[in-house]
Amino acid sequence: MGLDWDGSESRSERELQDGTSDQPRLTRRSAIRMSGAALAASAFAAGISAPSAPARASPMGTATDSGAGFNVKSFGARGNSDPTGSSGTDDTAAIQAALDQIKAIGGGVLLFPKGYYRTSAFLRIAPNTIIRGEGRFVSQIVCNHAGGGGTTPGQSMCKGSGLVTSSTINSSSPIHVAIEDLGIVNSNPSNVGAAFYDTCGTYIALRNAALLGFKYGAVLDQSELVDVDLCEIAGQNSGGAGVWIVNGSDLSPGAIGTFSNRISIKRCQINQAGNPDSRTRPRSATAEKREITARLPLSK
Repeated sequence: MGLDWDGSESRSERELQDGTSDQPRLTRRSAIRMSGAALAASAFAAGISAPSAPARASPMGTATDSGAGFNVKSFGARGNSDPTGSSGTDDTAAIQAALDQIKAIGGGVLLFPKGYYRTSAFLRIAPNTIIRGEGRFVSQIVCNHAGGGGTTPGQSMCKGSGLVTSSTINSSSPIHVAIEDLGIVNSNPSNVGAAFYDTCGTYIALRNAALLGFKYGAVLDQSELVDVDLCEIAGQNSGGAGVWIVNGSDLSPGAIGTFSNRISIKRCQINQAGNPDSRTRPRSATAEKREITARLPLSK
């Protein structure tokens, strides 16, 4: 049975069942068109190539062949580390270069194929960016930096974080950022940052992400219209929390407490602070595929 996005039967299914279809009957002309399509398919199967469709334009020669986004490996990222981020190539500069390119063209999708991408500092995300992996335990940004040393609590938090978005305080800035099917992992027990840290952003989605090993899983400071769904948050360092919704000047001097609102956290596993159970727990690609498939209807 076909279903529409809201779970109801599709129009064509209803019409087939109750006989109310208003589709035109098969005519001689439409039959000829269908025969032509069948002949074209037969020719293709026999090795006769049909005229190809125009190639999809790309802002630069590093887009995936599907046109779905930029492959981070095309910018030099290797993804050859281990789950703790203590070996392999430092991919910080390559990943930031990819994010900067997306910023330069006004937005886009950055794809992380399967691998562990070691970073040594936070990565800044511009508005209109989607970061997408192949699964939260098979595509991971891994690091072991601690952070701290800033002139404000917010700067110290930023230096210890994994992914950062920021806007002017006491504002509601639409940034339209999404993190999907990706892990952000820190293995330093002295870390003082967050896997994801936003200041004053609106329209943010964290879907099927693993936020592990930082002091905080996610910090939302004056954030609005945030959807955290199907995420696993664990391994927070002592004194931390799974999600910190900041509503005042704790991190940003001068911030007022009337901005953080309309934040949805659902279907997530949030373990207690200091529980390292899921920090580097492996997950099979099959299990990841099941989780991704389970959430697909909600992404339409």
